[in-house]
Amino acid sequence: MAAGNNAEEVKPELRRRQEAERRAPAAAGLRDHFQYKRGTLMDAHVIAGYRHRDPLNNIHSKEFVQKYKMELITSVADPDPLFDLLLHKKVLSDHSYSEIKALPTDEKKMSKLLMGPYLEAKPACDIVYDFLKKEQPYLVFDLLQK
Repeated sequence: MAAGNNAEEVKPELRRRQEAERRAPAAAGLRDHFQYKRGTLMDAHVIAGYRHRDPLNNIHSKEFVQKYKMELITSVADPDPLFDLLLHKKVLSDHSYSEIKALPTDEKKMSKLLMGPYLEAKPACDIVYDFLKKEQPYLVFDLLQK
């Protein structure tokens, strides 16, 4: 019986070890996603910066946002996640974020964002363009086909 109990004690340890080995590649991938810079952990894509030009469409993000400003105002569905991202990336201040979110319609919110000074800098336009390509790719495709 003692040998049986010993075998039962080994099984949980073996399971824990197998689970740790299974998770090891995922943990390595997560470490690769982040990099250290001056002692702080920062997201790799923030440090690397943003693309200057979309290789698929050969268009600058700032050019896209400026050219299709009116269409974006009327066509972007549910822009709240975009505002959250812009707040997180420090494009919008807490005050500006609150002002935009307080507006009653999505069109008014997008109009305040696109007509205001918030997207004057190219990195801010890069964030918006990348967000739209990821979250509303058909809208971006339709606009680029015009």
